[in-house]
Amino acid sequence: MGFMGAGDLVGCVAVFRQFPFPATAIASRDTTALCWGSPQILDLLRRYPAIAGNALNAVGDRTREMVDRLSEMTDKGIEARVAGALLRLIGQVGRPGPAGIEIAKPVTRKDIAEMTNVNYFTVSRILGNWQREGLVRLGRVRIVVVDPRRLARIAA
Repeated sequence: MGFMGAGDLVGCVAVFRQFPFPATAIASRDTTALCWGSPQILDLLRRYPAIAGNALNAVGDRTREMVDRLSEMTDKGIEARVAGALLRLIGQVGRPGPAGIEIAKPVTRKDIAEMTNVNYFTVSRILGNWQREGLVRLGRVRIVVVDPRRLARIAA
């Protein structure tokens, strides 16, 4: 699971390799998406190398993120994985606010559990402890990171 924003490409590898897209994109709010079929996209890539280069950069960024996430799953403890997921979300959709950096999409404990391959109750306990320690502030579908430096130390 991950969050995408304006200009992000959805399903580009599936188009390039000509196989069905292996995931489902769900809009978290009203969204406008521009869609082209595979033949049109492949033609654009052939005719305009700059588009192909941009698409390759997007695929490279996603690949790097997948490798990082896989490394977290195998090399890091549970709290470090949860901290890493929050830091990724800050980078993707974080907005500075008066109380800290708000993750600007509706994010639930269940979402964090799915992102980290940790069960819901463990994520809830970790986030609750961090809230008591002043590291995060929690709402029903809202997380504000109060101390991103400390979160980065936990993730490391």
